Amino acid sequence: MFDSLIAELATRFGLGDKARDLLRMLLAAMTDAGRGGLIGFIERFRRAGFGDVAQSWLSASADGTPPLALDAVHVEQVLGGPGGLIGQITHRLGLSAATVTSALAYALPRVMDQLAPAGKATGAVPSAVHAFIGNAARMLEPAGAAPASGGNRLMKWLPWLVIAVACAFLFSHCTKPKPADSTANAAAIPVGAGALSSMVDGQPALKVYFDTGKAEISTEFSDRSQALVAYLKAHADAKAVISGYSDPTGSAAANAQMSRLRAEAVAAALQAAGVPASSVVLEKPTDITGTGDTLAESRRVEVVVRK
Repeated sequence: MFDSLIAELATRFGLGDKARDLLRMLLAAMTDAGRGGLIGFIERFRRAGFGDVAQSWLSASADGTPPLALDAVHVEQVLGGPGGLIGQITHRLGLSAATVTSALAYALPRVMDQLAPAGKATGAVPSAVHAFIGNAARMLEPAGAAPASGGNRLMKWLPWLVIAVACAFLFSHCTKPKPADSTANAAAIPVGAGALSSMVDGQPALKVYFDTGKAEISTEFSDRSQALVAYLKAHADAKAVISGYSDPTGSAAANAQMSRLRAEAVAAALQAAGVPASSVVLEKPTDITGTGDTLAESRRVEVVVRK
């Protein structure tokens, strides 16, 4: 019943034969009675401030009007986080979070007509949808849950296991020197525009992050790029190799163009900071789209030093 949508997901997002299971897991989450069923699922979007979008999905099912699209970033806001649907699908199917998020954003408005005929969200799941979902709800269960059998034996030995682990932890920290930090800072990856400096093989490196659909560089760039700029000025034989990446929410052509524009913006900023143009190299990566664990991480430019 969802054959055409499965085919679209498979080709548009490169899911292949995983498209079917992704859709089954989405529908299992949308109809989960333990979380209020479809009504509860829609309410999660309303509470997040996307009530007009969720309502348009129901209206489209009722009268055929085009549903409003939801940006993948907003889907990540509602369905991401620890234990969220995005993480569960990512873990079970071995896909990147960016790909899963974009696929869910595409699929959500397109399944509503099957779940809410005539635009009415109820607690009942159509029999055809229920049959399609099958055992997908089990795929959403936390991984590694221990079976009930043997539980008493486990509890018997649990205190000793805890003590053994604690001793091993303390011993390792007492006998091992602290490893050198590979990064200059442990800051979280910014949601929008930003920059993070690091060290790669003893040389300064930089990651520059961008807002959705934009190539403007954050004001953080000046401070975070200082070590890299100083190194390049002091080492005439060193090159700043710049590679641009994008999230998978647009077309392939648009993503390629945005990746290039972002790389060029970083190159221009380095030259404005005093790095010679001859020390700046643009290098297109083999895979430019959806290479981060999140959409925000995918929208970046990486700068490494090469001699």
